[in-house]
Amino acid sequence: MSRPVVVGVDLDAEVIKITPEMHQKMLKTLAQIIQRFNLDWKVLQALMITTGAVISGSAVLAVLHTGDFVPQDLDIYVTSRNFATVLVFLNERGYVVQIPPQDATIDNYTYTKSSVKLTLKDHNGNKIDLIATTEPQVIHAITQFHSTCVMNYISYYGIVCMYPEWTMRKKALVKASTQQQVVDKYRGHGFTMAYTPAELPGYEPNHTCGRHQCCPKTRRELHDHITLFIPLEEEGLTIHTEENRVGWVLENWKDVECPTS
Repeated sequence: MSRPVVVGVDLDAEVIKITPEMHQKMLKTLAQIIQRFNLDWKVLQALMITTGAVISGSAVLAVLHTGDFVPQDLDIYVTSRNFATVLVFLNERGYVVQIPPQDATIDNYTYTKSSVKLTLKDHNGNKIDLIATTEPQVIHAITQFHSTCVMNYISYYGIVCMYPEWTMRKKALVKASTQQQVVDKYRGHGFTMAYTPAELPGYEPNHTCGRHQCCPKTRRELHDHITLFIPLEEEGLTIHTEENRVGWVLENWKDVECPTS
């Protein structure tokens, strides 16, 4: 089977690389998304620096796969202690909290159990979901998402993709408990949603459990060689977290197992 081609992305490199041309296209796409939601990037960037807020969800995929689709909303994640600050910022930009009807279905399958979501809209109907997490850092919440294709975020310093080997090929490992409409949403964006690592690129049937990057028993680190980091402006910037180490294990999803174990 031939490997998929993503223009501007070297998928055959040991570490996936982004060409300068694709980098510029990604930055242009991000600028267009920010402008569409009537936000000022410099102000938002300053807010991200002071609050630790990040952009996540489909908008990041739209930047990584520039030109493939247009995100219908913007997800902003922030810790609960800085939630009010970001809410005030959005209010000042004309965004108003939408009160759901009493019979509305709460989509708690999309966000982590440690999260609370507010939906805001401006007078043009642009929609922003502001999600507060009780985790010490928003990155911890992102590592608990329903599938690997959304384990990405945009911070003030750059774009971070935790599973580029799969995400840049439009493949994803998904929790078995994920609602079908969520799976269908990302299939609609062109992703192959797999329930076992054996269906994904790079999987080795005879790998050593707990050591191979495709094994759900393997502990990943945000700063390891697998994570794809794309700086926004200064090449000298790198992934920044308040903690020295941020790690996770996909096996903690409980409904994902290694086929070789």
